Amino acid sequence: MVSAVYPSGDLIPENSLRMYVGFSAPMGQQGGLEHIAIVDDQGREVPDVILPLDTELWNTERNRYTVILDPGRVKKDILPNRRMGRPLHAGEGVTVVVKKDWLDARGVPLVSEFRHRYRVGPAAEEPLHTADWRITAPPAGTREPVTVTFPNPLDYGLLQRSLSVSRGSTTLSGDPGIGDNETRWQFVPHSEWQRGPYVLTVLPILEDLAGNRIGRAFEVMSKEDAVPPESSAPVSVPFIVR
Repeated sequence: MVSAVYPSGDLIPENSLRMYVGFSAPMGQQGGLEHIAIVDDQGREVPDVILPLDTELWNTERNRYTVILDPGRVKKDILPNRRMGRPLHAGEGVTVVVKKDWLDARGVPLVSEFRHRYRVGPAAEEPLHTADWRITAPPAGTREPVTVTFPNPLDYGLLQRSLSVSRGSTTLSGDPGIGDNETRWQFVPHSEWQRGPYVLTVLPILEDLAGNRIGRAFEVMSKEDAVPPESSAPVSVPFIVR
């Protein structure tokens, strides 16, 4: 069965780029394009919204499938966008449909069709800024989580592997978690917190739902734009445990 869909909330920007479908067991070798549809509130399938790929995007366990919305239609002023416009429109609603006939690794179809409806909001076209994030540090001598809260949802797949916590030159081992519709990241260390400075390290691949990165908006068109160029270096955000 479909166990989750991401974004897990009910609101997405009209320039969304990715969705993820999670399953309760490994899936078979069939491609996802013929088994996933995006329909409007009148039940009509939105045409040419999902990008067809030569390689299917599965995780290692083959229980999470990545859906890429055609960036050529999302990004302004390139040919597919000029011809057809964006496939999603603010103020409307769309539903992701996962069809029942998708076979798992045993050749068994899904228990039932899955549907998740989204409201489409305005485009998100600003870069991410870590200054807008709120870090809630845990008390020393505990294994309570450090919590990072974001003003808007971030990309679920990238959020899973883009954040880490370190003290000095040592990266902490522990258990991360994502919540509140991808607006919260938590980390529970395997050892107790010590008093003093720590660092949240953010890989530059982290994006929001519309492909915006730290200091770099997806819609940047040229070097003359006001947004600084994308960096390949991780971003460090300090916090203190007291």
